[in-house]
Amino acid sequence: EAERRILDAESPVDESVALLCETLEKILDETQDCGVPLGVSVESVSIFRKEIDAVHELMRRTQAIALDKRGIKWRVVWEDAAAPSSSGVPFGP
Repeated sequence: EAERRILDAESPVDESVALLCETLEKILDETQDCGVPLGVSVESVSIFRKEIDAVHELMRRTQAIALDKRGIKWRVVWEDAAAPSSSGVPFGP
């Protein structure tokens, strides 16, 4: 079913992102009370621009889905990784 849905889509890349997001929502819905942590890895190994761009969209969407399922308000705050953090400890090496 998933294969056919992707291959028959006008944009297989966009359909793949939609399918992955739907799958994550289903997993979160069905496991919400089990108490087992879930890790999600989003990465790209493609050389095609549309697929590389899609992985960025997939990351944004999966992050929002996971945070929304917690049922609390959330926000993303961006910081300069090269600057010291508010605790004074710099990020990275």
